[in-house]
Amino acid sequence: ISFVNGAAQKAEPPKFQAFSGTGQTLGSSAASPAAPPPGGSALALGAELSEEQQLALALSLSQELASSERLAARLPPEPASGGARVLVRLPDGSRVQRRFASEALVQSIIDYVCLQLHSNPSIKSQRYNLMSQYPPLKISFTSDGRGESRCDETLEAAGLTPSVQLHVSAA
Repeated sequence: ISFVNGAAQKAEPPKFQAFSGTGQTLGSSAASPAAPPPGGSALALGAELSEEQQLALALSLSQELASSERLAARLPPEPASGGARVLVRLPDGSRVQRRFASEALVQSIIDYVCLQLHSNPSIKSQRYNLMSQYPPLKISFTSDGRGESRCDETLEAAGLTPSVQLHVSAA
């Protein structure tokens, strides 16, 4: 009910429907059913897949979760002070920082980087390079934390103390 010039008038219902579940896509003139969002969850997409595809999806999610748990278990505790301060730039441009004990292995940094890569769904690759300009360092590793060289060196022996800036790129 609305009041116009002091008199009560009944409001008219709207002549349009706010959302009908259909819309137009770029390049088409006809209305089409709305598509699922491009970043839709695996569970929502799983309903549209065949049984074999659903099993493959479940297996890959299970392996990724197991890999993340294994990497987290291997990661040494962060020291309150001292050690090496490591700043890592990820392939999407974001930065993460953490302290490691000087006696920790270079593998610990790779484990930490892999955990960060797993937690970022926009980064998808299987092989990466971890690089530093000074000291010169280039280590290739896989998304499950398997490094190819220099992984058994301590951070101090590799020259990564007291601080280092590393860059991760897809191989």
